[in-house]
This record gives sequence, C-alpha cells and structure tokens, in this order.
Amino acid sequence: MPLKILLSLILTFGYSLSFAEYKPAITLEKTVDTYNVNKNGTYVLRSENVILIETENGVTRDAAPDIEYNSTFETVKILSAYTLQTDGKKTPVPKEGIKTTDDPLSEGAPMFSDSKHRVIIFPNVKVGSRLCYTYVLTAHDVAFRNNFVLPSFFSPHYKYTNQIMNINISETLPVYIDKRGVEGGLIKKSNNQNQYQFTYSQTKVTPPEPGEVEEYDYSPYLVFSTFPDQVSIGKDYQLKLAGKVKLTPEIKQLADQLTDKITDQREQVRILYNWVKNNIRYVAVYMGNGGFVPHNVNSILHNRYGDCKDHAAILEALLNAKGIPSSGALVNAGEAFTLPKFAVTAPQNHIITYVPSLDMYLDSTSKYTSFGNLPISDLDKPVILTALNKLGHTPKMRKEDYEINSEIKMKINADGSIDGFSRNYFKGSVASSYRSSRVAHAEEDPQTTINRILQSTGQTGTGELKATDPFDTDKPYSVDAKFKLDPVSNFPGPAAMKIPMGVSVNLILDESQNKPIAKRFIPYVWYPNIYRESYVIEFPEKTRITRVPENMSFHKADIQYDSTYRLERNKLYVTRTLIEDHKGEVVQPDEKTSFKEFIPLLQKDLRSQVFYE
Repeated sequence: MPLKILLSLILTFGYSLSFAEYKPAITLEKTVDTYNVNKNGTYVLRSENVILIETENGVTRDAAPDIEYNSTFETVKILSAYTLQTDGKKTPVPKEGIKTTDDPLSEGAPMFSDSKHRVIIFPNVKVGSRLCYTYVLTAHDVAFRNNFVLPSFFSPHYKYTNQIMNINISETLPVYIDKRGVEGGLIKKSNNQNQYQFTYSQTKVTPPEPGEVEEYDYSPYLVFSTFPDQVSIGKDYQLKLAGKVKLTPEIKQLADQLTDKITDQREQVRILYNWVKNNIRYVAVYMGNGGFVPHNVNSILHNRYGDCKDHAAILEALLNAKGIPSSGALVNAGEAFTLPKFAVTAPQNHIITYVPSLDMYLDSTSKYTSFGNLPISDLDKPVILTALNKLGHTPKMRKEDYEINSEIKMKINADGSIDGFSRNYFKGSVASSYRSSRVAHAEEDPQTTINRILQSTGQTGTGELKATDPFDTDKPYSVDAKFKLDPVSNFPGPAAMKIPMGVSVNLILDESQNKPIAKRFIPYVWYPNIYRESYVIEFPEKTRITRVPENMSFHKADIQYDSTYRLERNKLYVTRTLIEDHKGEVVQPDEKTSFKEFIPLLQKDLRSQVFYE
C-alpha cells in the first residue's frame, strides 16, 4: 500500500494503554501492490487491499479509506469495493459511495487544486468487518521524469499480515534499494524488465508513545529508488526550478525598491525575507500533495499567495535581483530527523531557503518567525541543498531557542483577593508560536482568554492582556497581563497557601505535569529550554508569615533547576529557573533518565506552602 494511503489510516490512540491492553483499530490484512514502471518513469499501480476492523474506533474512523492522487499526473479507477462480514456476506459499495474530493489544503487558492482524494465509503461496517477494495492508479506523467521512487514505511502500531510489493521496472532504469525488516529483492529478468518482489509481515505491535519521532526515523521500511543518492533528487528539483525563478523586470523593480539605498547584504536579505513572509500569503500544500514545481514568480507576485515552493522561488528571485546567491533546502517540517540512504519523496515535505554568504537558513512561510531564526519544526534537520549539489543541516536547537521569562507581581488584599501584573518575554524560535497564538485569538472575548489561562492553573478571576505587535518580528515579543484573582486561600489566617500562579505562561508547572511513562521504546522529541519565573508577593500588613518553603536545587545530567524563597517584612520573593540543555531535539529511549527522578521533586516544590496567621 502506498505510504500516502497508509498515512490516511493512522489514528490517535490513548497513551495510557499497556502493551497487553493495546489493540490497533485496524489490521492491514492484505495489500498486494503491483507496479509496472516504464523507462520514462510513468507507471501503472494495481493495488488489492483487505482491512480488518478491530475496534469501534476503527468503525468510526477507518470505514472510508482515502486514495490520494495528483489529478494533473494521475488517474484512479476503483475496480471493486465491498464489505465482507464474518459470515461471508458481501455488501458492495454503491456507486454513490465512491466520492472524489479536493484537497482541503487547496481551499481559497485555486492554483493548488491538483491534489484529489478518491474516498470509498463502505456500508454496514462493524467490528470484525473487512473492507475489500482493488483499484488501479495510472501515472501518465511523473514529477521526476525518467525516474521512479517508492517509499514504504511500516508503523509498529499496526498489524500487517500479508504485505506484498511487486515492482516490474524497465531494465534501462538503475535501481537502488535500502530496506529494514522487509524481505525480498530481484526475482526475475524478462521482456526488458527487471522484476522485484518484497514482502513484510508484523504481528507484534506497540502502542504509540507521547512525543515520538515520525516513523521515517525508526520503523521498518523499503526504499526503492532510481536516484543513487539524495543529492541527485536535489539536482532534478533544481532543473525544474530554474525556469520559474528567472529574473523579470517586475521582480527586479520590487527588489530595488525595497532595498533602495541599502548596501549591506545582510540587511538586504532581511528586508527581502520580511517582505515575502509578510506579503505572500502562505497556502500550506505539502510538496507531495501539490507537486514539486513552483509557479512562475510573476504569477506568485500577482496572486500574493503560494505554498512553500512558491515562497522559496520568489525569495530566491528577489535575492538574485540583488546579486545574492541562494539555494532551496528540501527538509522535513514534521518530526523526522533522518534521511533515507537513497532519495525518495519522503520524509522531505517542505522547502526553505539557504543563503551561503550568511550561512543562514530562512523559512518565509513562517510569518511570525524573526530574521535569523527558524520555526522549531525546521531546526536540527538534514536538508538537500538543491542549487549547491550537497547535503546540509539546519542549526541544532539550543536552549536559547526556547527561552521564556515571566515576572509576576501580586498584592494580596485583606479579603484574600489578589491584584497582580505579569510580564512575559519570549526569546528565540519559540516566540513565533506565541505570536501566532496571539493572532489566532485576537478576536476572542478577552475574558474568555483570561478564563482559559486561569482554568489551566485552577484559578479564577478577571484580567486583560496587552502584547507587543506580533507581526513586527524585528522587535522582541512580550505579553503583559493585568489581573484580579479570587482568593486562593482564606484571609485572615491561620492558613497556608501555595504560591499563586497569576496570569503568566507557567511552563514550569506544565513541565511538572509531564510525568514520564514507565518505559520507552521509540526515540522522542524534547525541546531544550530555559524557563525563568520570578514572583513578588505582598501580603496584607497585619499578616504574620510563620513559614516559607525551603529553597530547592536539582542539577543532574541535562536538567538544572533552582528555586529560592526569601521573605522581607510582608513581601515574599520567589524565583524558579528550569534549564533543560539536551543537545538537540531527539532523545533516545534510554536517555533522560534523570527526568524520572526530577519530576517528583519538582512537584513537591510546587506543592510547598506559605504558612501565615
């Protein structure tokens, strides 16, 4: 089964299940994919499939398999489709049960409508039913002419009982194969074709784990490619790009206008990058969905929108207009951190820009990312530099890329209510996430926003937020909050209270709630970070504070945590600093064991109380 179809079947599972309890929603009982590949790379795929519905979740979510295809290059014909019950009864899918839909990512942008979906809506589906269907996909043209690529990755979260991949390919095409856990290879040469067969089965499954990297990095796979290496597919992409980024009078005029009287190259790059991200609306069509060829730069300029390929193309053209060479960088924008040995169309699903003279990567699709930074999804990734004929690597994520500082001042009134003010600073790549969130909630009722923040920490009250301009990425980003909390403890005493959180980011509290799972088996993503919180809490004049929490310090491996509590008259000064300095984003299952020791201590510290009377 092609990867793009398999991915449409993947579900979100509960993470609390043990191995003994875990049961996948479906079992992929049978897939026989037969590819007949011509010497120009075009092909015909015949795919026979049987999916067993294992749970009610499977009934709800998996009873309508989705065959994705590119309508510019490909056609799909359903040969048969029926529901098979345990008693042998077959219920054919009626004609009206087979739908063709547009890619939802293309909504609002008509030039991205080439990605289609053939959806088969099976009738009478219940636990134990089998979805049986056969289709033919004809690729009468291909993105990479005279080449064929097939990425097949098998998730450990599903059962596969009979997976067969037959590839009959013209002997004129070179073949490069890399595989893990998959059996098979060349079985026959005949009629100017080389015939390959590969098989895979998997009966033991493991539940998904929170934060796990994408399956490209760890699962069994078959990579079948006519490209000898990753650089080769980059060269092919660059040939497609060349005709689209030719310098036009309109592009030259715009570049000169934007950089008028600016001679510093770094400043020119900053201005052009900012213009593209602020003026070319990003329509998020992944490369596999929307093809691999950008639109003409004048068309992009006229329409003022584009996908990642278009962003990279128009930025490259503007830079060329100022004599600044750049290269596209094919990258995974998800949580895959490795590349296969040979080139296929995965896991790369995004393209950004690399400026060699500055040794700098830019992603103009990330509207809220400041110049010199990348969105977190682009960091620490291998890339194919299409114009430079080599591989590269985006910067590793540093703790400074995820730095948040919160300063909170609170005054407790005689009735226990609290008046407060907080200022929250965001530094590095993480700032783009908070800028985006602020814009997304801009039209929300302010009190609703405050309620959501307070409810996350078990508080109630009122307040208002004021942020710096989220669109001005050349300036630091911060959010102020003015608030009034309902009492969190009884006044006058005697009583005790935990440190009130107020209206702030409270990521140290969030971290305390990330209880590690007992044992991991899959690498996972964990962001290096710096969280700093400082509190000044003023108690009523007649309140006598009899005990404050003890200071705490935990320094082990990649975790540093310090909290201090200092009383001056009726004011309590609290500082908490958490630094997690893991080198990069990917953590192996047997790493970060100190976290299991740290979390109970952090929870204890956050539970500590101030006693007063």
